Amino acid sequence: MASNKRIKGLSPLTKSLLAAGEGDAVDFKKIPDGISQDDLVAFANTTTGGQILVGVVEEVVEGPRWG
Repeated sequence: MASNKRIKGLSPLTKSLLAAGEGDAVDFKKIPDGISQDDLVAFANTTTGGQILVGVVEEVVEGPRWG
């Protein structure tokens, strides 16, 4: 889990996206190179777009962690 010092630096929007987890409008990527053209096209083809959070490692059992 990230330290409280690091969590304080996140915006309220980022905190809420991390808490909600991945979905139709949110995708987590560990590194920028993990973002594919397919990811961008998928969000571009929706009416509301989406958010890609880089630096987040998805963990199925414990939830996402960042840092």
